[in-house]
Amino acid sequence: MALELPQELKGLRSALGRRLAEYRTRAGINQDVLGRLTNLDRSSISHVEWGRMFPERAFWEIADTAVGAERALLGEHQAVVATEKRWREAVHNVPVPASSTHEQAGDDDVNRRTLLGLALSAPILGKLEQHRSVLDRSLPIEPSGRDADEWEQVASEYANKVHLIPPTQLLPALTDDFAELSARIAEANDPVRARFVHSAAQLAGLTAIALVHAREHTAAQRWWRTAARAADAADDPQLQALIVGRQAVMSLYSDTPQTVLNHADRAISLAGNAAGVGAINGMAARAQMLARMGCDEEAKAALRDIHDLFPQIDHAWDDTTQWGWQEQRLRFVESEVHTYGGRVQEADQAQGAALALYPRSSWQGPAQIHAHRAAAFIGSGDIALGAAHLGNLLDQMQPWQRRDGLVQRSVAATLERVPREQRKMEPVRQVRALLEAAPSRS
Repeated sequence: MALELPQELKGLRSALGRRLAEYRTRAGINQDVLGRLTNLDRSSISHVEWGRMFPERAFWEIADTAVGAERALLGEHQAVVATEKRWREAVHNVPVPASSTHEQAGDDDVNRRTLLGLALSAPILGKLEQHRSVLDRSLPIEPSGRDADEWEQVASEYANKVHLIPPTQLLPALTDDFAELSARIAEANDPVRARFVHSAAQLAGLTAIALVHAREHTAAQRWWRTAARAADAADDPQLQALIVGRQAVMSLYSDTPQTVLNHADRAISLAGNAAGVGAINGMAARAQMLARMGCDEEAKAALRDIHDLFPQIDHAWDDTTQWGWQEQRLRFVESEVHTYGGRVQEADQAQGAALALYPRSSWQGPAQIHAHRAAAFIGSGDIALGAAHLGNLLDQMQPWQRRDGLVQRSVAATLERVPREQRKMEPVRQVRALLEAAPSRS
């Protein structure tokens, strides 16, 4: 028989649930999306947020990452578990297993479903999704504007989270959603169908980005092609420029210089005279690649073009979305151009400005900025300090973050600035060892 928790412990559970709701709301994701990531339904997420359900640590690890809590939720969960364990052992003399979820009597059924959701294997989840898909497609309902609204919201939520959630968690959810959206496109008529295609172009681009993060570059190229085709089918020049511009930026971490410049030029051309994110992404990719190639004057000219365009673009996008272009992106480009140009003071100013602007949930951008800072140290001759800075950066990151394609490439590019005869220095070797612990895939 389950023990009745005292009111104080119920209050701790409820407070943790409210904190989850606050983080989730600030992060701009709804209960459905969080449910998909944690293998729960929206009702169960609501139970957690109201303190009526208290899932295991595995749930809180995923949720903490998804909402950008920076391990705050996980820490609070551990504190609640420890408090509850002390109460049970001291008051009731009941040993508490480390894996127990401490369900209340009225919550037993709900919590069993939570544990089942967290423990389900991929084959079982796959079968469930197949059955849901068959049922969904058999319903005699033509897709409507409400469906299009929902898919636009889904695309927006993925854009806010693709750079915050491990690809191993994100890509399975994207796979299932693509299967459903493809069916909707096949069933729909215009103008609803056109809206679906617009969302599909964004989701395909976000899938490509997730694959770049996973260092699956060949697969990412296929998804970029599909995203571009979907944008063409949507007949929206700004969407076309948006997709190709983001591809140009992401190709900085996998493709040849000429390929990057080709993507950049195409994005600028597609944007035409419109002051959009696609055009400025193309300019950013061009400036960064020229800087890496040692073409400093051309890189500075490209940076001036970005400064001219930046005040004109629409900054209504949330600063956590992949499709936005807020000030931290401008400072990021400044940082790279000045770092490769050897202007240490200007680079340091840009880096400080960028780090101050990033949302607390961001980690990729700040990590790359620190890689720029290390590159500036190395470029000025302080190899040991630059390598130590990289080592400290990697030590502070979670293993899945160290495996990220953007982080890996940024750190590797910084190490390439170390003169060949000094690459056997111990601090440099230590950083290389950290990188090799998460080898590149493709």
